[in-house]
Amino acid sequence: MPPPPPKKKPRGTHLKGVVLGVSQGGEENQNHRTMWRGHAKRPRKFSGEEEDHQESQEPPPRILIYKDSIYYNGEIRQPEATEFCIELKKLVDRYNDADHVTAYLTTDGGDIFAGLSMYECIRHCRVPVHIVCDSCVSSAGTLVILGAAKRYMYETSVMLVHSLSSWVDGMHKPKQLKEELQNCETLLSIMTDVYRKHTNLTKTNLKSLYDTDLYMRATDCLRHGFIDEIL
Repeated sequence: MPPPPPKKKPRGTHLKGVVLGVSQGGEENQNHRTMWRGHAKRPRKFSGEEEDHQESQEPPPRILIYKDSIYYNGEIRQPEATEFCIELKKLVDRYNDADHVTAYLTTDGGDIFAGLSMYECIRHCRVPVHIVCDSCVSSAGTLVILGAAKRYMYETSVMLVHSLSSWVDGMHKPKQLKEELQNCETLLSIMTDVYRKHTNLTKTNLKSLYDTDLYMRATDCLRHGFIDEIL
């Protein structure tokens, strides 16, 4: 007996950084709105971070403390983003007389809301936070580092900036699609404001970065103002 044919992936339409999914065969998925607005909502991702509709199988991020330094290695997501903020505040309490504490970040990116939460926590710490881009900082991670008082990269480190994307499964009315697109454009506007506040990039520069998935070397990041010094 021949094996059953492989299940086809849902179709998708790319529109200004938001991926609007259509379920196979046009069948309506009753839970399609809960992915975003219910208890099982899926976080908006930056583009390129989710290849299909399956939840990420990556191991949980690791948060480690060593002396006056904190290390975050892994996907930017909740609840680990909140855990990082709490551990950072504890570190600041222990070293409240220090001129700074240091965070080492390695990430391929993740949830924009988790990234913004970490960004604001770092930015509002009583003790200045210095961040080292350790190996690779991509996507939502580039928002996180911009909250630091001083930002550094190694010569061998890379950084990647691109636009966000979202999945919306099932059948949708045009109004629902327009609302989802408007929400994504609102988040893209917030991202742009953060980048322009802390870097030398213009809106034209940012649009070019949003439309690509290319790594930037440390020298490029220094020229654009993402970092203050190459280590």
